[in-house]
Amino acid sequence: MAASSSTCSHPSNASSPTASPSKHAAKPATDSQGAGDAPTMSIDSLVSHLLAAKRSLSSMTLVLRANQLATAARTALEEGIVKEAQTAFVHDYVVDQIALLVRVRRALHATHEWGMRDFRKLIRAMDEVDAQLSATMDTLRATEVLEELRPSSTDEIKESRRTLLDFVDETGVHAMRDAMKKSVQELQGIQQSFDGDMLRFETDIRNLQKVLGELHLNHKGPGSSDAGQEAAMSPLELLLTMDDHAACMADLLASLNKHFDMCVTAVRTTEGAAALARRRAAEATQSGSGASTSTSPNNDGDVSISGVIAEQESHTPSLEPETAQDRAEMLRIVVQDAHEVDDVVAEIQQRLAAVERAAAIITPSQPSSWSSSSSSSSPSSPSPSPPPAPNSLSAPKPKPSPPPAPYTPLLAALTEMADSRLAAYIAADDDFRARWDLEREAVVAQLRDMRATRDFYDGYATAYASFILELERRRSVQRQVDAIWQKARDATNKLIAADQEARNGFRAEVGEFLPTDLWAGAQRPARQWKLVPVDDDQGDEA
Repeated sequence: MAASSSTCSHPSNASSPTASPSKHAAKPATDSQGAGDAPTMSIDSLVSHLLAAKRSLSSMTLVLRANQLATAARTALEEGIVKEAQTAFVHDYVVDQIALLVRVRRALHATHEWGMRDFRKLIRAMDEVDAQLSATMDTLRATEVLEELRPSSTDEIKESRRTLLDFVDETGVHAMRDAMKKSVQELQGIQQSFDGDMLRFETDIRNLQKVLGELHLNHKGPGSSDAGQEAAMSPLELLLTMDDHAACMADLLASLNKHFDMCVTAVRTTEGAAALARRRAAEATQSGSGASTSTSPNNDGDVSISGVIAEQESHTPSLEPETAQDRAEMLRIVVQDAHEVDDVVAEIQQRLAAVERAAAIITPSQPSSWSSSSSSSSPSSPSPSPPPAPNSLSAPKPKPSPPPAPYTPLLAALTEMADSRLAAYIAADDDFRARWDLEREAVVAQLRDMRATRDFYDGYATAYASFILELERRRSVQRQVDAIWQKARDATNKLIAADQEARNGFRAEVGEFLPTDLWAGAQRPARQWKLVPVDDDQGDEA
């Protein structure tokens, strides 16, 4: 069957979907190597060749099957390419959106880090001010008040107020510390609330990245999960190989059909052969052995050539031998091609198997069930199983609803994130800053009050030290005044004593001569002086 020898290749590995049979079936040639004498051929052999040629035409179902598989593979590949392009577009779009979300997350992280740094600064400032205030209060607690300065009401009160700290009210200090602790708790609560928002945002981004990663891993081109030589080929190469196999199968089927036409012509032009062919076909039909592989949908697989010979007269006038030499050449070609029919049918079957393997890679969701049935349809088999009729191949099948796109859950999650959660996370950032600034102002005011209290207590301790110095200075002045007044008293007393002695001498000398009414004060003693302090008690307190 040399008509197709120029179009079909001869691969060496029949196990590959790209391979055809290792032994190429010899195709009945239409050209001769030279006219010779007509070969000796019995009518029985000629009829047997005719019936075998008729059975070989059942390969038409295999060719139709290969064409159907190639068409389905092409459709699946086109759909896969479209879906892959859509998925790639959505993948890139989602990657860009996730990049924007990561930038938003980075901004939220910056706000969070700013809050943490500011919190640490506030804590350090609180600790510093509290330590300074505690040191000042320790100084007051360690400074004892002079005993003469303590209250003298009762011994108990006098003993309970021994230090400078006993003279101040610590309630205000404790209240400020409690308020500071409350502010710290408020700041921590604000941080924890923002941490929860950050954690939820991180979880949402991780979930999107996880779904995106699963989509990237699960979305593969057709046939990418198979191993071996098939996995090394791209789906487009497999599709081209399927088309090549289908074209070769069509050429081989055309060669079989031409061989059958030549057999019919030989039988019709041989005396008694047509009658024998009809009788043999009728016997095969009546036997019911199921040995026929006719592709007619009306004969249930029986070999039937009734009407074929008469029909051939009007369809193949060019095959009529005009001379004895032409008839001899025709019979020689029939005999030669008859030995190659089985090989051609086997090659068609093997090429169908290769097409099915390639189709299983491109469209793995469509299982193939033709290999087992087609492998037993050789025309030389005594009881071949009839393949499905051509009409059953083209019968419409209910088309299942397409599954949802693999990126649909990803788009849904991204839409939910953009519509509701993202705005909430951005609002959480603004709320965190507003609440933080408000509480921070309260903390700064409390720090200012604590510094003012510490400064006041420092002034109190310094004033007490100055007060001690002032008290000692006043005592020194008082001692100097007392010394001066003591000296004055001593001098005055000496003068008064001398004056009294002079007075006594004067009275003794002239007193009896002077009349008393002349100087009434002559007999009086000298005037006495007494020095007393004003407000002595207040002076002692001072």
